[in-house]
Amino acid sequence: MYIARNGIAKRRKEHRLRPHGSPWRKATLATVGAFGGPDRQDDIVTLWKGRKLTLRPDTTAESMGPERILVSQ
Repeated sequence: MYIARNGIAKRRKEHRLRPHGSPWRKATLATVGAFGGPDRQDDIVTLWKGRKLTLRPDTTAESMGPERILVSQ
């Protein structure tokens, strides 16, 4: 999984957060943005196989924030 510094656009530098073959291969959809308030733009929301929805706030190029389960079935 990659996240681009300063948003998504051409010529943005991407940072690999998790290596190939990791549990991220089971993610069906992931998006980044400001989900924790107007001044926070470093969150990852992920939908996993099995219908679990998670939030990882405070993600940086160096580390991922702690996983918070929003919905689990």
